[in-house]
Amino acid sequence: MQGHSILSSLLKSDSQAWALSIIVGGLSILAGNYYWRRANQAAQGARAEETVGATLNQLRAYNWTIEHDIPVPRWGNIDHLAISPSGKHFCIDTKSGKGTIVLKGHELSKQYGRKIYPFPKGKSILKAVKGQAGQLQKSRAVTWVKPVLCFVGSQVDQSILNTKVQGVLLTDVHSIASILQSMSVHQSLS
Repeated sequence: MQGHSILSSLLKSDSQAWALSIIVGGLSILAGNYYWRRANQAAQGARAEETVGATLNQLRAYNWTIEHDIPVPRWGNIDHLAISPSGKHFCIDTKSGKGTIVLKGHELSKQYGRKIYPFPKGKSILKAVKGQAGQLQKSRAVTWVKPVLCFVGSQVDQSILNTKVQGVLLTDVHSIASILQSMSVHQSLS
């Protein structure tokens, strides 16, 4: 068996060993690409959360309380919590990406050109942020918590920007501070 690899000695021929090596190599490349994309998405999400966090932190100058990365049973974490001087709580989930956020039926989707795609794995981002807000309301025993989705990088269709969809305020990083200040004073969008 001189000159043969251990793999080829286990298989019936060198051609089987070669074919298996190609398959294993190909699967390794696919797995590597998958994990690289996931890591890239996580880094993009973290940068978006930092951007929204920095914007919200500016509200502290107006006596707002701002908290970040709050663990919530069953719902993961709340990216940001903004509490107005009057005690209104805003549970903010940050979403990043490309494309335009549109309303298709009763759910949010992403539009690239003329094609519209649902969020991955049928994930209802509206349901998730409402669940986070409800859990926060129970755990902190507060009467008013508004769920908010804040988009970074994506455009939000103008017909739904700074409006409510299924009780969730949709905004972007450019509008969030002013819309929260307005909502803390007025009952609009509440």
